[in-house]
Amino acid sequence: MGVSRSMSKFAALCAVLAVLAACTQVDKEAAIKLADAGKTAATNGAAEAAAARAAFVAGGERSAALQLLGRAAAPVYTRQAEFDPPDQAANKRRLKIAAVLKQREASLASLAATYGEMAALASADPGANVRKAAADLVDKTNGLAAAVNALALPGLPVIPLIAKTAGAVFGEVAALYAEERQRQEILATNEIIRDALNVLRESLKRERIYVAAIRQEVAVARESLANAALNQGLVDQSAAVARIAELAGFAPVKDTTAAVAGARIDGDSEQKRRQRLVWALAGFEKFRAMAKADAVADANAALEKALEKLDAGHISLAERQPFGANEALALAMSIKEAVERIRAAEEGQ
Repeated sequence: MGVSRSMSKFAALCAVLAVLAACTQVDKEAAIKLADAGKTAATNGAAEAAAARAAFVAGGERSAALQLLGRAAAPVYTRQAEFDPPDQAANKRRLKIAAVLKQREASLASLAATYGEMAALASADPGANVRKAAADLVDKTNGLAAAVNALALPGLPVIPLIAKTAGAVFGEVAALYAEERQRQEILATNEIIRDALNVLRESLKRERIYVAAIRQEVAVARESLANAALNQGLVDQSAAVARIAELAGFAPVKDTTAAVAGARIDGDSEQKRRQRLVWALAGFEKFRAMAKADAVADANAALEKALEKLDAGHISLAERQPFGANEALALAMSIKEAVERIRAAEEGQ
């Protein structure tokens, strides 16, 4: 009789555990693939934010140099007082946008780390520390939302912060055995990442308002500065000439400074030729600057698409629906390709 009752209790417990397992069933293999795609996308997205931020910060100084060199070329300016440093207002706004990009870089780096821990958790790695990574993700992403809100134009609604802490989300995890806890923690991580993705996606939408025009401005300013500096004989174009020589398959041996010295479009035939060379080199600089700007824009667009696809994957994981991670991974790799183009453009500067 006692044995029968014990067996009945055991059967009831098994039934309860089976119900719990069914409630929190999660495809661990899908979670690992989703996490791998997410880590790749976030890592490359962080690299794109870092590259874009560097261009923004340098752009402020470039604009100031261009303004002052423009005055140096104009005979109407005859007093040193007319060469005071340009106003800082525009540069301060540029630095605020750079601060947003820095926060986005930090948020994406933290997202990559969280995805790494999520993959480890789904692989039953005992060293996985998804709670710590998720808490840092909430902190960094809320920092991004705050930075974007501080830059917002009047009338734009603020981006809401992630209200629920990682501790609160994981505090809801209550499991009777290890495998069930693993499933619940995967779903808890899934929930936190979705909250972070929502903030990141909204941030990228807001950035479009400010960033696209400034990227174009940065590219044009770089070309204009190169043109002004060349025309005033301040710099040579060894890097540009070396790149042209590399493309043509030969090594430059000429003095590139002398090649453009004395350039004047109203001078003799040799001075006119040198002036045309100045313009050709400046045009090449513009081409390279635009190539970098296009690569940054492509990386940003690819990141937006990847985050959208990842979010769909997290919805599928939460709803226990199948999800193909290949497309998300392909989008993540397209970010990497664009970032490599950015770096290639930087190396050729």
